[in-house]
Amino acid sequence: DQIKTLIENNPRYTTRELAEVLKISKTTVHDHVVKLGYVSRYDVWVPHNLAEKNLTDRISICDSLYKRNENVPFLKQLVTGDEKWIIYNNVERKRSWGKRNE
Repeated sequence: DQIKTLIENNPRYTTRELAEVLKISKTTVHDHVVKLGYVSRYDVWVPHNLAEKNLTDRISICDSLYKRNENVPFLKQLVTGDEKWIIYNNVERKRSWGKRNE
């Protein structure tokens, strides 16, 4: 019950953090979390199948970028060359506990 309450209050707890709070082993916490039906997954959900609206949005965005590139060729600036670099913002995703079928 304590594990379930802690996870419901903060689904980002790790098994190690739960074990420290409850003063029990990490494997015991993991076993109880699995029995409760929780799985650890990343917070960001990425759909595998695009809905019709998502597909239409992607097509229209690609089309507008292509037309914009015809007027102002910005895509040539994005291609890496000998000494050119592209800034990449790697967003760190966090894991959280969620019910198995949700």
